Amino acid sequence: MKKYAVTDIGKVRNTNQDQAFVYTNSHGISIGIICDGMGGHKAGGYASLLVSKIILDYFIKVDKFKDEQEAKEWLLMIINEANAQVREKSLSDDNFMGMGTTLVISLVLENKIIIANVGDSRVYLFNNSELMQITEDQTYVNILLREGKITKEEALNHPKKHVIMYAVGNMDNPVVDLYELNKIKGSYLFMCSDGIYNLVSFKYLNTILDSTLPISQKAISIINDANNNGGYDNMSIVLMEVE
Repeated sequence: MKKYAVTDIGKVRNTNQDQAFVYTNSHGISIGIICDGMGGHKAGGYASLLVSKIILDYFIKVDKFKDEQEAKEWLLMIINEANAQVREKSLSDDNFMGMGTTLVISLVLENKIIIANVGDSRVYLFNNSELMQITEDQTYVNILLREGKITKEEALNHPKKHVIMYAVGNMDNPVVDLYELNKIKGSYLFMCSDGIYNLVSFKYLNTILDSTLPISQKAISIINDANNNGGYDNMSIVLMEVE
């Protein structure tokens, strides 16, 4: 599997609280992880790094999943474990009080792709020259949008558009949204933090992913565009070609 992960501090922030990882284990199962930390410079970066490390450490040791259900149960287990560890640190040390992180995970199995999401980092599927958002943001504004209380146009400039309803580490029981996709040969999984999709147009993402650039250059071109458009946030990308 061709895969690439990249994170960038941007042009404004003093620290990078994002984490981006992609890894294939000895059983041929691949995992992509994006975390976007919150809770102050020190705390947000600690939360995103800790959650990423916990998940990768467990994943390296995991055997093959017998089916998609077992994979989903593993994702819920490891997210709850990561949440508990971040929560414990947050409650025991005032320097880390209230910290948390968004988390989106893609597990690429033999025949399926299982996705878990907490927060507002995203997973897209790019197939047949078309980009489609898979995950739904767990934000206050998106809830209003789904309930029909505001329009898409109102959502774009809503004063609470960045308010996240759930995160890993800053609550006892984060809500985990699970998604299941069939593997489509030649398609791409595109994962990113909000520092990408808030700064890079959907049209540009589609154009770059549809180009003949190497997978690493696709990701770097998108990072560069985000920086050219202000770079006011940290930004992270995981890109995986589905085989």
